[in-house]
Amino acid sequence: MRTRSCSSRFCETMALPFEQWNDFAGGEILKTLLKEHVVSDSMVEGHFLRNSREFESAIVARIVVHDDSKIKQIMDDLATEVDFAVCAQRYSNDPLSRYSGGYVGEVRRGVFPSEVEEKIFSANSGEIIGPIRDKAAAIFYKVHKRRQPELLETLKRSIREWVFCEWLRHQVSVAPA
Repeated sequence: MRTRSCSSRFCETMALPFEQWNDFAGGEILKTLLKEHVVSDSMVEGHFLRNSREFESAIVARIVVHDDSKIKQIMDDLATEVDFAVCAQRYSNDPLSRYSGGYVGEVRRGVFPSEVEEKIFSANSGEIIGPIRDKAAAIFYKVHKRRQPELLETLKRSIREWVFCEWLRHQVSVAPA
């Protein structure tokens, strides 16, 4: 009974009808139980092992320049060991990363175009790649660190959800109309 009174107070505070909340919560509980029944730990681990490349990540920074005349100066600066972050602050036209020394953050495969992705994920930590041209700019990347995936709880939950959704899609597709 205590749970119902707490739930009722919550619903009153949120101006949500208790029956509506109860139906939603019940549905979520059933979905969770079904997911746990359908998607075993070994299925999660198998998906992870078969697709581990997909979960690789890299910590990267970049310098984006629109003016070709800056490319040689950047290459010269980097060749004389001027810090990548200093070059990014000095030359980059990317307002999102310029003031953080070009820092983009940790990215997984699938974020960059395939040509860039292959270079980033085959580079060594500390390696600078570029310039790589796109439609409007030349881009230099620094791979600060590459990370191999680990099957931690958050990734397990994510994989379990994905496998469950795929299972559910399949069930819907084969169900009689």
